[in-house]
Amino acid sequence: MSTKAEKILKRGEVERKSPKIARASRGQELKWEIPVYKTMKPKFGAALAITALLFMSARAFADFTWHGGTDSNFDNAVNWDAPPLAGSNNSGAIIIDNNAGKPLAYTDKQGSTTFTGQFTIGANNGSGNTGELDMRGGTLTIVDSQWNAIIGQATSGTLTMTGGTLNLTGGRATYVGNEANGTINLSGGTISMDGDLYVSRNSTIYGQNFGATINISGGKLMVAGQTSLDVDGGGGAGGTTLKKIEFGTGDGTFVQTTSGKILFPVAGDVDSAYVNFVKGTKGVLSLHGATKDYFEELVKEHRIRIDGQAATPSQFAFTSADSQGLYSLAP
Repeated sequence: MSTKAEKILKRGEVERKSPKIARASRGQELKWEIPVYKTMKPKFGAALAITALLFMSARAFADFTWHGGTDSNFDNAVNWDAPPLAGSNNSGAIIIDNNAGKPLAYTDKQGSTTFTGQFTIGANNGSGNTGELDMRGGTLTIVDSQWNAIIGQATSGTLTMTGGTLNLTGGRATYVGNEANGTINLSGGTISMDGDLYVSRNSTIYGQNFGATINISGGKLMVAGQTSLDVDGGGGAGGTTLKKIEFGTGDGTFVQTTSGKILFPVAGDVDSAYVNFVKGTKGVLSLHGATKDYFEELVKEHRIRIDGQAATPSQFAFTSADSQGLYSLAP
């Protein structure tokens, strides 16, 4: 080092190397090279340390927004505003807004991936905007104890699931149709929710009507909380836009593991919300603690239907196992 440089260092200034950020390969943690300071005044060093921590924290808790500008490949970084790492724990929300682009496909190739933050399909309002997740395999886990999971936030959202496992954890609710139309098409795999499930929400709260449908033709949908086809579970008028859980051709299962009734809108609004069994389906509605009398009352109130039409209790079969009441079409 030159004599001039040595004098500068003696006055308390710093010789430093620029920080380098090395992006890790899949499955590895990011490694940071912290600047090396030969001499440092205490106040200046503390400020730099705080700045570095804030910078690292901002990167660690970034949102991961999918726009699908090129294809449906989860691992293609250009499809994301900020690309996550498959098979890793990603600290941040996942927002799926493919709009005019391609839906997000999640497959066995991505393995088991976790996002610690809100889960939203269809977040940005605008003409032609949509959000779509095509779940084909692997395991996708959302951990969020602060915000609700939403399918259909400000624009229509659709979850299509043919395989794999989707875990929505943290104890918060899941809304299918929040401030826009929401749809789940389940034909394989398992969806597990450890909070409440709301099938549509806003008809009386915001003066708007949005449809919500859960189509089950295979696989299993498990709800640890309560299920509501009402307005926030508050006994509202329900609106005129249809909200339903439907068992299509196949052997799908809807399981509510917490004791409690399915909440419907107030009496007289029976056409806006119901559970529908398509003729020929082998689908099963399983509710913890539900009795035969409870299911039959729902049939008489037209809350449980066949092909969208009024039915009679004699058209259904009831069994029970492990404190679960099971209801399906009679053979």
